[in-house]
Amino acid sequence: MKRKLLLFSAVLLLSSLTVSAQELYSKIGAIPQETVFAGSIPSEPDASAVLLKEEIVTRFVFKNDTFLYETDHFVRIKILKEEGLKYATTCVNYSIASAESPERVKGISAAVFNWNGKKYVGKYISKKKGITDVALSPSEHQKVISLADAKVGSVVEFTYTLVSNQLESIRPWQVQRDIPVVDATYRITIPEYLYYDIKRNGLPVEVLEVDASQNFGFMSNTLFSLHSNEMTMKAKNLPSFQPLSDHLMCPEDYRTSVYFNLDFIRIPKRAPQEFITNWDEVASALKNQPRFADPLKASYFNDAVKAIPAGKVETRMMALLDLVRNNMEWNSEYSIYPKDIAAALKSKKGNSADMNMLLLILARQAGYEASPILLRTRDMGLIDLKHDDFSAMNHLVVGVIDKGNVYCLDATSTASGVNTLPINDLVERSLILRDTAAMWMDLSKFEGISIRTINASFNEKGELTGAISERHNGESILPIAEGMAKGNHALYASQWTPERATISLMNSKWGENHSFFQVGYQISDPNTKIEGNKISINPMVMFQQKNPFVKERLLPVDLPYVERFQQIVNITLPEGFVPEAIPQPFRLQSANGGMQAQILIECNGQQLMCRMDYQAKKTFYSTDEYESLFKFFQSLDDQIKKRITFIKK
Repeated sequence: MKRKLLLFSAVLLLSSLTVSAQELYSKIGAIPQETVFAGSIPSEPDASAVLLKEEIVTRFVFKNDTFLYETDHFVRIKILKEEGLKYATTCVNYSIASAESPERVKGISAAVFNWNGKKYVGKYISKKKGITDVALSPSEHQKVISLADAKVGSVVEFTYTLVSNQLESIRPWQVQRDIPVVDATYRITIPEYLYYDIKRNGLPVEVLEVDASQNFGFMSNTLFSLHSNEMTMKAKNLPSFQPLSDHLMCPEDYRTSVYFNLDFIRIPKRAPQEFITNWDEVASALKNQPRFADPLKASYFNDAVKAIPAGKVETRMMALLDLVRNNMEWNSEYSIYPKDIAAALKSKKGNSADMNMLLLILARQAGYEASPILLRTRDMGLIDLKHDDFSAMNHLVVGVIDKGNVYCLDATSTASGVNTLPINDLVERSLILRDTAAMWMDLSKFEGISIRTINASFNEKGELTGAISERHNGESILPIAEGMAKGNHALYASQWTPERATISLMNSKWGENHSFFQVGYQISDPNTKIEGNKISINPMVMFQQKNPFVKERLLPVDLPYVERFQQIVNITLPEGFVPEAIPQPFRLQSANGGMQAQILIECNGQQLMCRMDYQAKKTFYSTDEYESLFKFFQSLDDQIKKRITFIKK
């Protein structure tokens, strides 16, 4: 299923009117008296600050025969706790990349207000002390506005105007903040010559649209008026954005925000300008960039590559992967451009493009068609195919084409293999740059398969002990193999074994070409033992995973990968013990069949057999699907906890 952003709108079309240049309604110092009583937010008592009022107005002006935009900002924040003092400083980024028309920040004003028992008394910012300009890069600067006299209980206010001719990238409105938002408004009036694609993510935002007529300056010495669309967006009483680190690769995709992306400029009697990405053109330009193309002209390890014997493509690719990983370690930096492959080999460390472009070169030296695959990793969020370009991509992996099949490889992981990629790579949209054409690929289809077999019996102490064998294929390999390589054997098993259970004699081995990873160990479970003439057994034995979700959740769920898991348990019972009752077969699935599970239990003589099959057929579950997902795992959790009583006859 294609992953979609959450889009909300409530649109009302009113009659036409003529508007003049929009301005802020809010003014510094006009603080409502009730603000003094906003000592905390009942729903978020731990909030360090609260955004009481935000107002933003964006208008377009026509100057020097072209459009530009001005955005006025006003914000009022009350500081509730010591850690909220950071909100007494605000930063405004602006670009000076265009020498002819750089962005600029004007009209800066700020003040801190403290309650004296009767009213708020303000102290306004000093431009000599409170405003600094910081060069982030040769083309990017930042205005830092600081109110040094703020303290707990203070109300701080900021206002400024950003002037820009970068029409294709109006600053997005981040409605939801890291603190609660009481009242936020954004007004924008767009003239008919400009066509914007406006996307709203996250929680609902009230939207009011009005047809309007707007007067502009002179075009060819003629004052002109344009039909315009005036849009007002409002949000009230939004909770702070608290990104969950669990079950979501990039929470920022779901923060309540509004994005303004320019599609076209169509001015009469002028050539139209289009701002929608043509990926074929972008791909062609990238392949001709020296910093991307030149490294591919080198060669490395010629003798070692020639020494790799002929055979299956998987075997030869694993040899090349090992050759790269034995000579270079990933420095945890993603990039689509190598810094310097030769230098990385010398230092034994490189970024993702250093490692994977080296792998690509070696694959070509070995006689294969190999192409770079460009992607935006999952932790960086969804890519906008309509407006993004390669500047939004941050990672490069390798596609080896043989007999019509594409084999994907990423050398940055010590445990990855052929078509077994790190979880962060598993995106729906990646672009393979073949010599003939650029094509989109879905890397999210790679699945993980795990089979666990348990053979157990009761020892002389009457406790359940047994041997466990696990075989992991595909995506299921990486989290286990990487963890065990770091010595986290017990940590891995303790995630799903019963409390007080002990693990010993743990071992592991790789299958041919890293096609699977096998783990074996012994386990003793003192929770299950013979007590007189009775035994109470949980037939799931070693599968004690609890419901990973809470009942209420505002954000969607993004699981690591599609998965199939099977557990087969065989328990040898002591002589003479028979079950009071055997549970009926259990089958379960979530809405739309995204999650499925079944449990089958049988008892033949002294052998108790339990088989569980679990399948996650997709990774993304929207907020609308969350209730069904929670109920699925809750029902599964309840079933897993059930025990069977055996009586000695």
